Amino acid sequence: MSRQLAKLISMSRDLCDRYGPEDPMVVQLKEEIERRQAQADVLPFGERRKVNLAPHLWSVRLRRGRGMDGKRPGP
Repeated sequence: MSRQLAKLISMSRDLCDRYGPEDPMVVQLKEEIERRQAQADVLPFGERRKVNLAPHLWSVRLRRGRGMDGKRPGP
């Protein structure tokens, strides 16, 4: 169990004690906990994975009128 999930469970118990189990915020929090638990069962280390992002502009090499062999195109 991740720290975030443990904090959510603790918070849901506190809110349930304070506002009751039928409060809309408590119900929404319980649904979020169930969703995250299901996700953790499928991907146990899913929170640590990075999203595949497009490369940054400075890491892309631009072609400036050169052929595939690195020479300038002929006349």
